[in-house]
This record gives sequence, structure tokens and C-alpha cells, in this order.
Amino acid sequence: MHGGFGAFIPVGIRIGLDALHRLDAKPREVTVTYYDSDKAPCACIADGIMVATTASPGQRTLTIAAEKAPPGAMAIVVVRSKKTGAEVRYTVAESWLAKLGEWNRTLNPAGRFEHVMQAKDLFQVSN
Repeated sequence: MHGGFGAFIPVGIRIGLDALHRLDAKPREVTVTYYDSDKAPCACIADGIMVATTASPGQRTLTIAAEKAPPGAMAIVVVRSKKTGAEVRYTVAESWLAKLGEWNRTLNPAGRFEHVMQAKDLFQVSN
């Protein structure tokens, strides 16, 4: 469906899994708003979030916001629990673009996944 497994998809998977854990939610129990930036090559992070949470535009549980992420952010992701209304907000800094691009050029899909899943300080989280 996506076309390739670059390093941006596991960023979304990692965010989605982290959000489910923090919100004590299961897949399909969250809604997601994704704010992209002009610096990001594509909204692939949103595709990874769909994999982890099963939120999707078709179910109206994942929205790509018309507003852009603020300067310095490659993406902002807000995940909300349908049950409680609690939310977590993730910021992925633009500074990750170069590293993710390098991993796309030098690693196979499994290596990209492994590096992203182990990356320190990949995103900032706030409530």
C-alpha cells in the first residue's frame, strides 16, 4: 500500500505504540491528528501510526491537519483516547531528517526499523 519501507514509517509505528501504552488504549481506541511540515519529504510517519494504532482517514480517526507543524518540527502528532479524552502530543524535530535520510540510503528495511526503534530522543512527548 505505501510503496516502500523507509525510516519514516517506523517513526510512526514507534509513536503509535508509545501512545497506546501511555493512554492505556488498544488499537482502534484512539484518534490521531498529524501535523506535517514543509521540510518533511512526505507524511510517511502517519502511515506508520496507522500500522500501530489502526487509526485511518477512512475511519475518520486519523486526520492530516491543514495547518503545518511549527518551525523546527518535522511533525507533530496528537493522539487522543476515545474512552477518556486524554491525549499525548509528540514532536519530531527537523534535526532527525538527515539521520533518517542516511538510514534510508544505507540500511535495508529491517535495519531501518531496528535503528528507529532504538533511537534515543527520537521525539519529545507532552500531555
